[in-house]
Order: sequence, then C-alpha cells, then structure tokens
Amino acid sequence: MRKRIAESTQKRVILAGAGLVNAEIGDALVKLGIPVTYVISSDRALSQIVDREASVIIEKLFAGLDVELLKGEDIQEIEEKDGALEVKLASGKVLSGSCVVYGKGVRPNTGFLKGTGVQLNKGVVLGRYLETSVPGIYGAGDAVETDDILLGEKTLHALWPVAVEQANNAAGNMLGMEMPYGGDVLRNILMVFGQTIFTGGISTHDEGDVYRNVSDGEYSKIIVKDGKLRGFVFVGEGAVNPGVYLRMMRDQTDISSMINPVLHGTIAHADLYPSVFKVAL
Repeated sequence: MRKRIAESTQKRVILAGAGLVNAEIGDALVKLGIPVTYVISSDRALSQIVDREASVIIEKLFAGLDVELLKGEDIQEIEEKDGALEVKLASGKVLSGSCVVYGKGVRPNTGFLKGTGVQLNKGVVLGRYLETSVPGIYGAGDAVETDDILLGEKTLHALWPVAVEQANNAAGNMLGMEMPYGGDVLRNILMVFGQTIFTGGISTHDEGDVYRNVSDGEYSKIIVKDGKLRGFVFVGEGAVNPGVYLRMMRDQTDISSMINPVLHGTIAHADLYPSVFKVAL
C-alpha cells in the first residue's frame, strides 16, 4: 500500500466499509498523514457492533481529521486514470484516490465441506464437545458456530482467545477427556482515532433495561435483563477492567445492586466476589 500511495498522483485512500478492519486501517493511515474516505452502505459507522448513539460520537472523532464519511453509498466501478484510481459510486459521485481497501466483513470458507455430511450454517456447526455432525471430526476457530451464552443459539465467535479455548477443548475431547465447551459471548475492543471502543453481547440495539451515560465526548451503555448484564458499549476511557464484563456475562452474575459502577466502568473483580477477596487479604 505504501508503494501504491507513493506512486499515485492522489494520496487519498478510499475505504469500502467502516467496520472493525477498516476502522483500524483508517486510523493507521491518518496517523501517517494520509487522508481517507469511507464509503459505507449503512447510515452510520461501526453499525455492526455499536448502537446509533455511539456511532454519532465515533463519527465526531473524525472532526479535525482528514477523514471523509460517505453514508448510504456503494462502489460501482473502479478505473485506473491519470496515475490514480477513479471510483464511481452508486449515487453517481466520482472519487479519486491512490487505492481502494475493502473491509466489508468476512465469511467462513466452508464450500469444500458441502456434501460431506458436516452440518453447515454460516459456519461449521459444532456440538457441546466441539464435534461436528460427523463423528470423529472436531472443529475450532473463526469458521465454526458454537453456543452463545446470551443469545441462546449457535453463532460465530471469530476471536483469537475464543479460538485458543476451543482448540484446547477440542484436543481434549479428541483424546477422550470429555471436556464440554460452555460457549462464549460476542465482544470487540479496538483503539482508533484516539478512543477505545469496547462492546459485548447485545450492543447494536436496545432491549430490556437500558442505562446510558454521555459525558465529554465519551459514551457508556449497559443492557440489563432480569438483573443480568446482557450487553454493553463503551466509547472513551470506558471500562477499567474489561475482563470483569466478560465474566459477568459468562457467569450471568446478578448486577442489580451494582448498576452504577458497571455503567461507569469502575466495577472490579473484588466487587463480584467480595468474600473471596476478604479471605485472600
């Protein structure tokens, strides 16, 4: 990409999509002094992991930076012209840039498994012991669907730590150790444009009891149902102890008496297990 930008008559990089990957690419380019234009089909940035209120705050981070955001648009045609790329959008608008980076999501490559008897959905569907529908064949990682603790259904959990845990369990089960996999929860954390964005569980919409806090360009929201944490969004300094939020969701901890520290990101492991920490001290 550096070579392409250096040789082009236009320095601007056009980013198709404003999801996790392109958010980090755009941040890196801006730090290098390279202007970027996001072309997104949705009506807001990071719509797959944050709610509308958080998107507004994230988009405000672009102010003062050489970042352009074009919403409700799609790239229709890319043509090399005069030492740069001419990019035609669905609206008829034409952009000029050094290169185009597509970051509009990924999907598991499971085509080679069709007709094998392995159950497929969006990914390879696994059972409690991470075995496929074909006995003796196990799975782990980004291409498999396992139980989601909050959703109550199987889904993709494309994260490195999840893949490691699944691989450990799958290996144990292949060795006959009977290690059931308890499932996991969706979450993401990234640091872009000077802010940390941390989300988990139900984060793109509201349901149940919703608590919000907006202050000095930072945003926090938690979703609670039946006293249990069902989802959260933090933009800014946010959660001091991210691991605590994952633990609360995995363990389905009753947080009815801890709403304020959970919302403001100050909750700690000691608050969840006070008796244990007293004994340790």
